[in-house]
This record gives sequence, C-alpha cells and structure tokens, in this order.
Amino acid sequence: MANTLTLTDEFNIDSKLLYELFLDLRKYGKYHPVMTDVKIVLDKSPEYIEYEINEVVKLFGFIKMNPNYKAKVYEIEKGKHLQYTSQVKPTVFLTIDLYFSENYGKTKVDEHISVTGNTIITTIFLGILKKAHLGLFQNIKTNLQKV
Repeated sequence: MANTLTLTDEFNIDSKLLYELFLDLRKYGKYHPVMTDVKIVLDKSPEYIEYEINEVVKLFGFIKMNPNYKAKVYEIEKGKHLQYTSQVKPTVFLTIDLYFSENYGKTKVDEHISVTGNTIITTIFLGILKKAHLGLFQNIKTNLQKV
C-alpha cells in the first residue's frame, strides 16, 4: 500500500543553484535537518548516482534512531525534474519526485513523496519525512535566499 504526500514551496534563490543543491545529495545533506553523512557509493552518470546516507532521527520525539540507507538520484529532465528512490527498509520503498519551475523571479519546488509498505509504518515514516523536509526548506531559505 502506498502513502503519499505533496509539499510545495517557493524560494528566492536562482533556479540553477537550487536545482544543483537537490541534484547532489552531499550538498542537500548539509541543509537536511536529520542527515549526518552523505557519500557517493556508485556513479552511473548520466543514468543515476547512488548515495549512502546516515541520519539521526527521533521517533515520536524521543526514541533515537540512526537510519542508514542508500538512495539513487535520477535526473529525469535537466533543470526541471529529479527523482530519488530508496529501499529504506526491506519492506519500505520511497520515491520522491521533485519538480522545479520559475515564476516572477522565484523558484518553485513541488515535491511528491510516495512510500510503499505497511500502512502504519509508512504513515509514521511520512510524518518524519514531512517534518524533516519542511525543516530542509526552512534551512535553505535561511542560508541561501537573497534578501
């Protein structure tokens, strides 16, 4: 069963700079509130790049977990559409589609997140993802936006 979530935000950041940040998970990880280490494990460019990611997450706000997983980044349409895929756990699969567009000097990011697996686990996972990605968007705005 798949659970989905859509997040949309606008940034006062050059679209190319923002796109490059999302394309390279090592750069992305510097702004992601739970990622602690991101490294390339396989570069199959232009098909995809695979990363190994370490995180520190607090489940329900107090149970500390240290997820480690691999994620692939696909450039579906240069400058406009990226896709991340990850077998987060043996029974949980994550797909994130990111769409970039420009409007009146701002860069809009539409993020479509789909998690398949056990309904209870995917619902909890989506809650953690939503909080982390809203924090990511805020960290990017705080550190990169033009004044």
